[in-house]
Amino acid sequence: SSVIDDGMSFTAIHAITEGLMGNNKDGKTEKAVAKDYKVSDDRKTYTFTLRDDAKWSNGDDVTADDFVYAWKRIIKNAGNYAYMLGSEGANVKNADALIEKGTQATDKELDTLGVKATDKKTLVVELEAPVPYFLDLMTFPCYYPINQKFAEKAGKKYATTPDNTLSNGAFVMSKWTKGKSAEFTKNDKYYNKDA
Repeated sequence: SSVIDDGMSFTAIHAITEGLMGNNKDGKTEKAVAKDYKVSDDRKTYTFTLRDDAKWSNGDDVTADDFVYAWKRIIKNAGNYAYMLGSEGANVKNADALIEKGTQATDKELDTLGVKATDKKTLVVELEAPVPYFLDLMTFPCYYPINQKFAEKAGKKYATTPDNTLSNGAFVMSKWTKGKSAEFTKNDKYYNKDA
């Protein structure tokens, strides 16, 4: 989610990864990994409570830290869609300054990004200014979570093969012939697998 920028990759990642919000069959934005959320009166702070039953395909819980790690990672890696965290997208606090630094941003500087895990299941996002379509943006892959422990263990192989790809969505990648095809199977750890 921190490097993809083509339609085919977006289709694949939508099958295997789920963000705070998702789209229902009618294309309307609805809660996904977020069980609930609250918005401050000034519409600049969103507090998301994550589902207790949101799991990665390896059995790990999906946590607020997975979102914090992913959002910092796309900035640190200067991903093509990093700009969507800034004023051209979600307008997350300090994102523009960090995006400008890109790969030069230190971990301490990245800690100033307006996204914090206040506990395992609570994610707080601070914005520079209100964004009326903020919740709709949360359906886009650049805001998806990444399991830090899994990603760092895989290293440069992360998300390059099915064995190095982790899912928290409806499907898992079972086969991938690069440049040709990918196959997906039902994720038995997905909270809404019966649907």
